[in-house]
Amino acid sequence: MQKLKFYPTYEEAKRAVAVRNIKSQAEYKKRYKEDPRLPSEPNSTYANKGWINWLDFLGKPTKVFYPTFEKAKRAVAVINIKSKDEYQERYKEDPRLPSNPNIFYKDKGWIGSLVFLGKPIPDLYSTYKEAKRAVKRSNIKSQDEYKKRYKEDPRLPSNPNKYYKDKGRIDWFNLFGKPIPDLYPTYKEAKQAVKRLNIKNQIEYHKRHKEDPRLPSTPYAFYKDKGWIGWSDYFGKPTKVFYPTYEELKRAIKRLNIKTCTEYHKRYKEDPRLPSNPHKYYKDKGWIDFFDFFRKVKK
Repeated sequence: MQKLKFYPTYEEAKRAVAVRNIKSQAEYKKRYKEDPRLPSEPNSTYANKGWINWLDFLGKPTKVFYPTFEKAKRAVAVINIKSKDEYQERYKEDPRLPSNPNIFYKDKGWIGSLVFLGKPIPDLYSTYKEAKRAVKRSNIKSQDEYKKRYKEDPRLPSNPNKYYKDKGRIDWFNLFGKPIPDLYPTYKEAKQAVKRLNIKNQIEYHKRHKEDPRLPSTPYAFYKDKGWIGWSDYFGKPTKVFYPTYEELKRAIKRLNIKTCTEYHKRYKEDPRLPSNPHKYYKDKGWIDFFDFFRKVKK
């Protein structure tokens, strides 16, 4: 069988898309076979042949952001933004600032939110072993107590499970010098235990999970790679059904007249078919970016 030959350059493929008047990533997924020389994944095929992004590929104006972390950081200082929440409210004051700088600058020099906002980086314990000794000195005995008291020692991080992830971090029990419990090894077994206890929601779970010592305090983390589906499924409730396509999602946003990320996070529950994190749920279903998300859609 002769190997299929795609357009050899990004520009040629882009012109072919323009001829067919394809306007969105979702539409491309449905129609690219109309031209046998168009690949199903142009972002991969043309990754080293001039690929810019989906907006440019579809002939739409592309926002030009600051190319490096340092330049974006200086722009944030000029506007005098001091916190993450303030950034989400005000970043549009400079059209060259992205809505998700931690993602956009991930491979462009991103260091962290504190540095981005011009704040000093705290001198935290460099190793998990040092942090563990500090916790022992403070006589902190539980995760809840840690959340309340860790600021007593300015060198303790707020999320040791994340900070020491690649530095010897084991688990909360180890941090407090407690034996690791024999937890249910599978999601299915834990789910059956929850059903026996007749636990119906997250609040009740956090209050009552200790009634069965084999239930983890954070099942979503413990069963992340062991079959975890979601809280609704964990409690035996029907799983939410979201809009199947990105275009349907955009139409729902238009009906609600939602204009910004902040407004979306405040109001998405008005429609039970809207996910809390659309950029994650529709990552492989046509998602482009938040700029495109709030653009006008076809009726």
